[in-house]
Amino acid sequence: MAIIPGLYAIMGLVVLLRYQKSLPDEYSYTETINLNWLKWLVFTILVLFLVLFLFIHFGTQLHLISGNTLFGYVGALLSLYVFLIGYFGLRQSTILMLAITKMTAENVTKDAPYKKSGIDQSAVEHIYLRLLSHMETQKPFLRDDLSLAQLANQLSINSNQLSQVINQKSGSNFFVFVNAYRVEEVKTKLLNPSFSNFSILGIAHDCGFRSKSAFNRIFKEQVGVGPRDYQRKNSTKSSPIV
Repeated sequence: MAIIPGLYAIMGLVVLLRYQKSLPDEYSYTETINLNWLKWLVFTILVLFLVLFLFIHFGTQLHLISGNTLFGYVGALLSLYVFLIGYFGLRQSTILMLAITKMTAENVTKDAPYKKSGIDQSAVEHIYLRLLSHMETQKPFLRDDLSLAQLANQLSINSNQLSQVINQKSGSNFFVFVNAYRVEEVKTKLLNPSFSNFSILGIAHDCGFRSKSAFNRIFKEQVGVGPRDYQRKNSTKSSPIV
């Protein structure tokens, strides 16, 4: 009974790491997704494991409490903890269901990616053309909270199918695909005199970026230089936009 929480903590940590790794496939932003509650869950399970282990070990060794009473306390403590996990877990149902769905899909298609997605190559081409048109005309990437599920809903298709299309046709995940559009929008506005009164960070926010650190990192990864250096090298104005 004492070992079970320790094993559960290890399993929880594995799930957490796998889910963190999958975030770029589902969201166009990752820096503001708060998984601290999951980290605290794993931490408290480890603490529970140590408390129960010490309680059982010293309780029996020192004969401070009888066996039946000891395991009665342990059972009551575990029951209370499971109840608390259930209570707070239900309040996080969306993110948990997303993680479970994602991992189930990975297990089903692990040996044959996209084999059971339900769309053939011609359908992939058709959806991709619709996606490109939608991105250019509607510019959904300007929303800083855009997710794979939201974009799939806008196109009236399944999110797994959209993920397949993006991965196959663009050669990248959802995060990279969406932020490439945001970077291009920023590049255009940095050189547009109409936005001369905007700061670089203001333009970034206007183009869908949530934070300065994420914007600078993504921009440099895709362009090769920072936004200010890009502006100075490419602007036709005598002085850079501030």
